[in-house]
Amino acid sequence: MSNDGTTALLVSHAYGKRTRRTVRINTSKISADALVPNTNARSSASVYLVVDAPVNGYTSAELKKVADGFLAMLTASSGAAVTKLLGGES
Repeated sequence: MSNDGTTALLVSHAYGKRTRRTVRINTSKISADALVPNTNARSSASVYLVVDAPVNGYTSAELKKVADGFLAMLTASSGAAVTKLLGGES
């Protein structure tokens, strides 16, 4: 958690028929409220990565390769894929 409480990193693991591992960043800020003049409102956003895998069949090394490739695709060309995603493109 940041000193001002506006950013938090969360890591979680869920075990069942499948194993789900999540790393998440939550962020918030105060900004002008578009609906109420002269009023500020808290806004929040989250970004997270989930690795969902069967209990058997994949090693950690294999899943790391998949995650590494996924993250490389997102960050290639100065984050062009993320820019497209945030712009609503496929």
